[in-house]
Order: sequence, then structure tokens, then C-alpha cells
Amino acid sequence: MLTSSILNSVTFKDLDGGLPNRWNTLHENRKHGAFKIIPYCQQFNKDDVVYLQFTSDSDSDVTLTAYNPDAQTPDVQSVASSYEGDDNRYFFNFEVTLGAAYYDKKIWFVVTQDTDELRSEPIYCRDLTADLTKRLKKIQYYNLDRNVTDLSDYWVDWSVIDEMYFYVESVNVDPLDPDDVEILEGSQSKTIIASSLYAGEEFKTGGIPDYMEMKLKAASLLDVFLVNGIQYLRESANSERFGQSTSWVLSLNLTEKNTIGLNVDDLGIVLTEEGSEMPIVTKRNVAVTTAGWQVENPEGYMLHSIWIKHAGTSVPSSAQVKVGTTVGGDELLDVVQGTIAKTDPWKTFSKHYLKDADAAYNVYVSVIGTGAVMDIIMNFDTIETE
Repeated sequence: MLTSSILNSVTFKDLDGGLPNRWNTLHENRKHGAFKIIPYCQQFNKDDVVYLQFTSDSDSDVTLTAYNPDAQTPDVQSVASSYEGDDNRYFFNFEVTLGAAYYDKKIWFVVTQDTDELRSEPIYCRDLTADLTKRLKKIQYYNLDRNVTDLSDYWVDWSVIDEMYFYVESVNVDPLDPDDVEILEGSQSKTIIASSLYAGEEFKTGGIPDYMEMKLKAASLLDVFLVNGIQYLRESANSERFGQSTSWVLSLNLTEKNTIGLNVDDLGIVLTEEGSEMPIVTKRNVAVTTAGWQVENPEGYMLHSIWIKHAGTSVPSSAQVKVGTTVGGDELLDVVQGTIAKTDPWKTFSKHYLKDADAAYNVYVSVIGTGAVMDIIMNFDTIETE
């Protein structure tokens, strides 16, 4: 069965035609007596790259088609990662660039696999420059690797996707700054023996559908949750109906994880170009040939895992891949381990390797096999310093 996480940047539903409920009915069709339905489209900025992931117990290719309202060229994706056992699970990634064909248009998506079909709630693509300084906030989120977190990943394989994000109408003007003080009471005076103060705020949305209300709740419970580039921890959440409508207002009490000048003097994190913390850096090359691939292991990161499969244009029925810290080296992956059949799905190798914690260095990939073209992903995990 093809499924979509509640955390997907865009919400998908299985319109199975059964008795209507929140999971099989689009917002615009969810009628509840005299309650008013307020039309809603998630806003995305022009030229945004929207990240989507789907899960299935089948490894058949998944097809995503965008409508604006005309059907655009379908995007077909094979397995991005898999976990096989008594119950197999396969993950499929898509990156949709909202280019000129989508400007100032209402868009929706249909994703299919075999006989399964999911339909998205609508989104709208436009220039958000002005609104991002006022009523719109950018929400970014992701989870740490499952080996280092106990938090639910909500059926997203975060090891093969950098982050997800969306925008929501909200205000965060009211401060909620948690503080704590312990006082020792003497016979004639009192003394503060311990104290703490954090920056916080009330984050309150406008009227949003129930699927957006749940998406925000789930995102705020992940390891990393950012609002306009600042990382927060969610203390509590409260929802109330938006007037006499089927929409909701969600209030989150948020505390900044770190505030420079208040409780830290250096965030001590590695930032992406967009300014968000990256606990795992993923590098992918979909066309590694016998010319090889030189990959930089970033400063402050260690090699965590390697994923390999044949690209669609690969010729031989089998190829060999070597990975080392010198050109042609194989101390990380030799040709015996790295023999990949063209019929193989993603093969994963858990390779925890660290050469230097304080400087970047190179990892080298060699491919053996005439006409071989390999799709290779490397994940680098953050080295945290107390």
C-alpha cells in the first residue's frame, strides 16, 4: 500500500470513495452541518524546491504528476531506500521545482503506484517576498538518525532526505520567556543559588485546516524544528475552532533551543546555505562511472553509511565499487563487499569512519565494469561536542 506521512511538505490523501473522514476527504469537501468551509491552499514561493517522500510495501516505481490545472510531465522514481524483513518498506523521494510553469497558479499532485493512487491538497505558487516579512513563517523540520534519537520519525526515512518545509500564516508577537530561580532563605536575607532564563514565544496560526494543524503539531515534536531559521522546542500546544468554520487555530508555546547572548555565545552548529542546522549531510552522485568520484568528508562529520545501486543507464549486469581514503583505496569498501548486480535494489553499507574530527578530508570512490554507471549516496553524521 502506498502511503504519505503527515509530515510530507504537501498533504496527500487516499480518496477511496468510502464514508467520508479526515483521511479520505479533501478539505474543500469535508462538510459538517452548518460549519463553513474556508478554502485553503498551502503557499509556496516561486522557484521553491518541494521535497516529498512516499512509503510502500512494494518496490514498483512510483509516479508523481503535477496539475496546474493541466497535467505536467510525470516524474517516475524508483526506490530511494529500503528496509527488508518480515514486512518490507520502500521509500521514494521526489523534488518538485516550482518554476515558471507554476507561477501564480493553484497546483495539486497525484501520486500512483500500481493500482494505488493518492491525491494532494492544493498548493499555490507565488512571490512570497512581502508576506515573509509579515504574516507568513517558514517552518523547517527533520529528525536525527534513528540510531541517536528516540523520537518518532512519522514514517519518513530522514537518512535519504535533507529536510522538509512549508509556510503557514501566523503571528509570534507574544513573548513567553521561561525562567526558574532557586532561593536560599537565611534568617535575615535571601540568596539566589541558581537561576535560568530562556527566550520563548507564543506561535499562533491563522485559520488552517485540520491537516495543517496536525502537520504543525507533528513537525514541532521532531529533533529539529525551526521557525524562520530559529530552532525551537515545543513546550505545549492548544487548538481551538476558527469561528463557525471547519478550520482551526493552533497555538504553540515555543522555547528557543539556544539564544546567543542569553544562554550561549556560539551556536556551535554547521549551517547549510539556507541557514538551517544539518545533523546529517547527504551527498549523492547519480552518474559515477569508471572515472570515479571524489567526495569531501566535511569538517566536524564522520562517514556514517553508503548506499549504492546501478543507474538506469548502466550497461553491465554486475559492477564492483571500491571506497577508500586514497585514490583507488578499498579500506572502507572492497570489491568483494562492493559487487553490485544490476537487479539489486539499493545496497547499504554501514561504514562508521573518522579520519580527522577537526578538518575536512576526501573519500574516493572507484567503479570497475565497462559501461557501469552507479548511483551512490553517502551520509555524514555530525560529531557533537559537549
